[in-house]
Amino acid sequence: MPPPASAAAATGPGAPEPAVVARSSWAHVLHRLARDPLAIVSFTLLSVVVLGVFAGGPLAAHLLGHGPNDVFLHSITDGVPAGPWSHVRNLDESYKHTDGTTLFVLGSDGYVGRDEFVRLLYGGQTSLEVAAGATFVAMLVGTFLGGLAGYFGGIVDGIVLRIIDFLMAFPVILVAIAIGSSASDRFAGITFGGLLQPGVIGLAGFVGLLTCFYPARIIRAQVMTLREQPFIEGARMVGASHRRILFGHMAPHLMGPLAVYSTIVLATNIMLEASISLLGAGIQPPTASWGNMLSTNFGTLLYPGHYEPLEPRLWTAVFPSLAILLTLVAAVLLGEQLRKAFDPRAR
Repeated sequence: MPPPASAAAATGPGAPEPAVVARSSWAHVLHRLARDPLAIVSFTLLSVVVLGVFAGGPLAAHLLGHGPNDVFLHSITDGVPAGPWSHVRNLDESYKHTDGTTLFVLGSDGYVGRDEFVRLLYGGQTSLEVAAGATFVAMLVGTFLGGLAGYFGGIVDGIVLRIIDFLMAFPVILVAIAIGSSASDRFAGITFGGLLQPGVIGLAGFVGLLTCFYPARIIRAQVMTLREQPFIEGARMVGASHRRILFGHMAPHLMGPLAVYSTIVLATNIMLEASISLLGAGIQPPTASWGNMLSTNFGTLLYPGHYEPLEPRLWTAVFPSLAILLTLVAAVLLGEQLRKAFDPRAR
């Protein structure tokens, strides 16, 4: 049976070709990410963590009726901290019994009787603020140094490379211990009206400056490749200024590597914050962070009339560790899928 006349006309030699939808490079990247299940899962997980700590922290404190630094002395009995989903008796300021109990969803933090769940959420705010701030500083300074070195070359490239080598020679964690223990109090009061947690500014700036050599080397290599491209040579021939070449012609081609590497630096900085705070040189108690929550797994219980050893309990270290793990996995997976989305050779 012959096809209908309309179908024959639509597929015949004289039929118009199907319209081709033109996409910009960013639209193409978003289209590929939207069809990537792993990218969707990692982005969703990272979004849940961010929304959970920044919106869930104040909400949990409001619903439970206590904040991350409120102490409940009866959450520790005979040196053993209260376990998950425990109802702890309230105490007044003179350490006497009062009516009513308070729910500890994840138990006591194992140090002075604070709520592990509320501190986990507020500690996530601190850790993510430090990691994001350090990433911003590292990418900003690294892009500036790498762009100068790659574009101008010569003496400028030599000076920048020596600066990068100087920064690479610093062991970040050891220097953080040496400087953080003495300088952390100077920056603890800078919170921008309570917008940031105490100590975030100093630690984020310090970590960002010491880790800017990673993006600097990557941007330098990218700019050195771009400056030899024909469209850059054409821009020079028509008299374009250095500023226009850098920001108008090169910058759009650097957005992809910057977006990909930012997620990797973010994951690295989360680990650095946790390591530095775990060793006591980062965020200082009573401000919670995922790092210093790990350090409170061991200690002694001391309050008026009582001094006794505190037995470590598994949950006081498991929950912060799981939070760090989930955030790292989400950030690293998102960075890998971004790299594939920006790579035209990847399928």
